[in-house]
Amino acid sequence: MFTFIGVLCILSYILFDASCEPSIGGPADLNIKSIDQCPDPEQYKYVVNIQRHKVNRTHEAFDGNSNLEIPLDENTGIYVNVAKKTKDGSYKPNELEFKETDACRFLLKWVGKGFTELLTSIGEPPNCPVKTGSYVFKNFLIDYRELPSTLPYGDFRADMYLIRDEERVICLQVFFMTKPKIGPFGS
Repeated sequence: MFTFIGVLCILSYILFDASCEPSIGGPADLNIKSIDQCPDPEQYKYVVNIQRHKVNRTHEAFDGNSNLEIPLDENTGIYVNVAKKTKDGSYKPNELEFKETDACRFLLKWVGKGFTELLTSIGEPPNCPVKTGSYVFKNFLIDYRELPSTLPYGDFRADMYLIRDEERVICLQVFFMTKPKIGPFGS
């Protein structure tokens, strides 16, 4: 569940903090291609399972589960490294990189309503900290129209980690792309 929140975090951080030159960004559509475990998932203590399904052009729904054995509190950090796909098909790391020591407060700040709605949907209060437990969510909707309309263009891979006691305990890779918007407000 919290890795899914990381997906929201990655997108929010990139999208809300992005200032785009016209040649590298502008009005854009976002498409999450996949959400996968990082390579060699056995090296991480916890696993999060997430499935996504397209509802329509503007909405996607996510289902997932996690057995969270660590609280999401001021001692659980988040680290994200976003890589941009190059012309040769490889990914250049460090297009954007950030690390925060309090993942929960970070998610409240950057994901806001999406984070609190997800917490409410799993029966948790919409604030920090989030206690340990088994969590399941179904048909959690993302409305892409609520995201900023000006984005950097390209194919990206975001590696997201939750960190506890300086150890990476959860890892997820999110592949997504942004492309010029087609329609009345795009090209």
